Amino acid sequence: MNYKYLKGSEHSFETVLFHTGETTCIVNVDLLLCGINKFPCGNGSDEILTPERRYEILKFIKQEREKIIHKDGPKSMEDWENS
Repeated sequence: MNYKYLKGSEHSFETVLFHTGETTCIVNVDLLLCGINKFPCGNGSDEILTPERRYEILKFIKQEREKIIHKDGPKSMEDWENS
């Protein structure tokens, strides 16, 4: 499954996007961590995440957060703002 990570900011939630066969679904990471398993999709329907899909997404989130937190070397100004 292809996932896309969008880190949160003061104006947006930390989000993971993924494509089903026909549309893109949006997972709010905070809600996922609270146990919510039903998320909206672009075609107006909702996707109920299976335990396996939730686990995949949580693993993906962990990997993406580690890329931001554990980057080697000094940070540039852009890297600092992104973290």
